[in-house]
Amino acid sequence: YLYFDVNYLSYTQLNGTDHTIEAIVLSERYRGGNLSGYDIRVTEIDGEECSCKAVLDCMYISDIRPGYYIKAEVFAEEFENNINGYNEKQNLLSDGIFLSLTSYDEQTYEITDENYPDFSVWLKKINFRLSYNLRTSISGDEGNLCAALFLGDRSYLDDSVLKGFERAGVSHILALSGMHMSIIMGIFGMLLQKLRIHKYIRAIVLSLLAVFYLAITGFSVSATRSVIMLMTVYLSMLFSLRSDPLTSLSVACALILFISPGAVIDAGFWMSFAATFGLIVYMPLAGSIITKVFSFSKKSKILYKALTYIAGLFFAGICALIPLLLVLCIFIKEISVYSVWASAV
Repeated sequence: YLYFDVNYLSYTQLNGTDHTIEAIVLSERYRGGNLSGYDIRVTEIDGEECSCKAVLDCMYISDIRPGYYIKAEVFAEEFENNINGYNEKQNLLSDGIFLSLTSYDEQTYEITDENYPDFSVWLKKINFRLSYNLRTSISGDEGNLCAALFLGDRSYLDDSVLKGFERAGVSHILALSGMHMSIIMGIFGMLLQKLRIHKYIRAIVLSLLAVFYLAITGFSVSATRSVIMLMTVYLSMLFSLRSDPLTSLSVACALILFISPGAVIDAGFWMSFAATFGLIVYMPLAGSIITKVFSFSKKSKILYKALTYIAGLFFAGICALIPLLLVLCIFIKEISVYSVWASAV
């Protein structure tokens, strides 16, 4: 794989030695057995200021919480030596996380501030509060699934549920993407239109709402692509122009790689852009074929709409899958024979 971040090599020079760090705890990454882990942003290493992402691994159940500012004695380790393996390394690097920093004794760190004023932590807390409200309002697996679909919080999903989505070939439904953004922003857009808000003001409000939603859900690659493409649509409304899907997709790709070069090794990045590219390029052709094939049923408006709708769903799955095949072979090394049918359903 390729990795372009200029900070990567300098940070991995810390590998294999002990260091004193100061850091902000961004979110809890995992908790279970005798382990707990957190996403952190390191602000100081051995007295020198810096700004880098890392994972803090504690070989015990820690009471650290997001928003805490900590000082800790840690051991730095490259991910190739990490027990989680190569795939975990690839995912972490794509998020801009370079090192695992292990605290082997709870006496080696101290919490210096429990409410450190940090914007990213504030956004995480909003997501946690909304997720909690969803999970308590809708109990059981359904509530956990709602939190995953609307807010990207998959931490409470049961393994059997995740496996079910995976075997059906529709794991992408759990990743915030264009489908989610279109539904959510479509609802807001419809409400603003019903209130007779001018299209220029509507475009600005929808742009701000899309960015805020993206921020509280963690700037995932697929959601970021969707928001950038949506914003090109909203901006075209401001200038009374038509947005071009391929141009919007290209702009989204360029911006994401400019801001976060590590996304180039993220499977989600390639899957999101490949599927969207397939829909943009092949779906118009499929639509014209569908229209010709079912032209015999135009005498019955209901029958014609039903047939073209069902055929459209099926062909949308195929169009998205065509450029995805290579990506799936490279990253997942398998292709689900059910994925096209399951996606249509």
